[in-house]
Amino acid sequence: MDMANTLFTPVKGKPLSPFISKLKLLLNEEKYRKAIRWSENGGAILISDGEVFKRQVLDESAEMFKTRNFTSFVRQLNLYGFRKVPVNGKGDPSKNMEFEHVHFKRDKPELMHLVKRTCPSRKKKRVAQGTLTTIKRESPSFREQRHDKFKSPGGEERVSGKLRKNESSFYSESPSSSPRNERESEEESTEFNHSSHSPFEAAQNNVGNSLQEYYYQRFQEEQIAVQLLLNLRYSSSSPQSCENFQPQPTAYDPSCAGYSMYMYPSVPFYGQYTSILQFMEPIIDGFFASEVYLKELNRQYGETGVEEILSNGQRGYLFTNWAKTFSCTPELFFVPESIEDIRQILRVATKLCKTVRVVGGGHSPSDIACTDGYMISLKNMKAISCAGAIGTCTHGSGKNFGILAMSVVSLELMTASGKVLYCSREKNKEIFLAALCGLGAVGIILSLTWQCEEAFKLQETSKPLMLEEMLENLETSISSSDHFKFHWYPHTGYVKCYEVNRTAKPIEDNPSWFWDYAVGYYSYELVLWLSSFVPPSLRYVNWGLFKLFHCKPHSRVNQSHKVFNFNCLFKQYVTEWAIPQDKTVYVLRKLQNWLKESGFHAHAPVEVRFVKRDDIYLSPCYEQDTCFINVISYRPYEKSLPHENYWEYYENLMLSVGGKPHWAKAHKLTSSDFEKLYPKIHKFREVCQKLDPQGMFHNDYLKKAIFGPAQKPEVDNKKTNDK
Repeated sequence: MDMANTLFTPVKGKPLSPFISKLKLLLNEEKYRKAIRWSENGGAILISDGEVFKRQVLDESAEMFKTRNFTSFVRQLNLYGFRKVPVNGKGDPSKNMEFEHVHFKRDKPELMHLVKRTCPSRKKKRVAQGTLTTIKRESPSFREQRHDKFKSPGGEERVSGKLRKNESSFYSESPSSSPRNERESEEESTEFNHSSHSPFEAAQNNVGNSLQEYYYQRFQEEQIAVQLLLNLRYSSSSPQSCENFQPQPTAYDPSCAGYSMYMYPSVPFYGQYTSILQFMEPIIDGFFASEVYLKELNRQYGETGVEEILSNGQRGYLFTNWAKTFSCTPELFFVPESIEDIRQILRVATKLCKTVRVVGGGHSPSDIACTDGYMISLKNMKAISCAGAIGTCTHGSGKNFGILAMSVVSLELMTASGKVLYCSREKNKEIFLAALCGLGAVGIILSLTWQCEEAFKLQETSKPLMLEEMLENLETSISSSDHFKFHWYPHTGYVKCYEVNRTAKPIEDNPSWFWDYAVGYYSYELVLWLSSFVPPSLRYVNWGLFKLFHCKPHSRVNQSHKVFNFNCLFKQYVTEWAIPQDKTVYVLRKLQNWLKESGFHAHAPVEVRFVKRDDIYLSPCYEQDTCFINVISYRPYEKSLPHENYWEYYENLMLSVGGKPHWAKAHKLTSSDFEKLYPKIHKFREVCQKLDPQGMFHNDYLKKAIFGPAQKPEVDNKKTNDK
């Protein structure tokens, strides 16, 4: 491709800017069709895959663009006024990207010269001493539309920052600046910073005092309007979210777009007019989504503007947890690829006073991950997959083994300010003990260092016992093996106990697809669904399940991860509580008696596990050996079955013996309840207040459970999806 002959080619006599010229060439070249092409109607640019575009265009065509970063290319599209539109509501935000511009159409090349860079060059233009500096927007403002009759002497007019005969303009370069031709100006510009004009330019002296006074008055009026809206926004903002956010005022800079303003003023001048705040709320919100406000933030950010960062977020994304019991639609869904990407998202969230939640696999059967603010998925970050597991105190079973987080040696944490902290038991210990069960409130975990050992094999021996026999010998059973647990099958009087120990024996495990899946999964789900129409039949279902799979002793040997992991089967409601280990027998007997007396038909199994004490601030095992009891209500084919009475009795029983709910699972407790259960909850709050004074990482779940009542009522986009 001969770039010298093709770049800057005029369309119907009107030259294109360098970036738009190159973009047009890309779209016309057949060899780039897999990377970039016109949409079917020719009204937008379609990039099917960012990685493919980087390889085929940015990496292989050095003569086209200096950047080798796809994000930088998207940034230029944003700065030239292109807007990203969703191709579909789900999927990877880095794929199937569509960008449109009102003047960039395949069938209307005569309009392409109107596509101009909307963010000013970072180079400062010289302003003659004594000249009046005024504002000029990239797009015609209200004042420009009403006063286009004013023309400079000689009949000259400026369009898009350049003087042309018989066109109207009030702007030119400073009289003291040396004359330069248009080509020189463009050559001086960099590849992605070649804007031919700035929104702030020196007004011509010969325009006349009246015109200068008019623009100066309009500029003052805009500043007053902006300040009024900022004050109203401040006085109506949540104290929890914005009271600690007081940035310094930005000075008026003639080299870049901006207003002299406070983001949130120290004195709310109009705060006394609270009666109009409800009426003004849509206007205030509209202003904070406006071009004026975003340009001011872009100016403060330098090269990476707010509009570019926001364009990387996906709108309309529906998050649903694995059990499909909770869902939400965040305002924007981000999939960052680097630590710097995460930091930029947090900076924008701080500026716009948005909340942020990080989501992992979505396995938590509660609304702990839900938000109506910004949601971040780290699925594109290499090897980040365990932070959510430790953040809610995931555990196994074993008298001498703690929760999963006890195996963490150190971690790296990004705070709300974007600062990265190294935390361990030797450094930043308080933050470390808070983050090990941080619930997503302390910060974003970027890396974990685990205490590892050589891979090993386990032998699992299981056998059936009567429930009463198990309870009478519970202490002995807990100490009989490295990892001990048992499953109770309600309405049968039986349990299946599992003893797991390390072994050097060869692997001996014979899974059966027919029994494990055809019968144990698909047939079982069908039978549960049928029993929902005749609830008393459930006791026979439990008996059948026990007789088919668990009435005989069994032994197997396999790698540790294959023994520890088990199939959770299908969608379900589940609640799990931790109680002092010495209360286990009392609780199970009480629960068994209630099932008999109430006539409630419970699903099987009830899982009982044992975990060693620890010192993590919000761990259910804090300073006590613990028993976890998990009860379940399956949702065969996503059909919800009655379980509310069962849950209510179970939770009240657990509370009566000092029980604590599993953080990842649904519960009804509030912050006042947890204050009685966790002696270190105040220390946890202090750490969060220090690292996140604005409450960026809060959501309704955390406000209810940790930081106080939720500020807003339940909304429709976060709900239980029952069928």
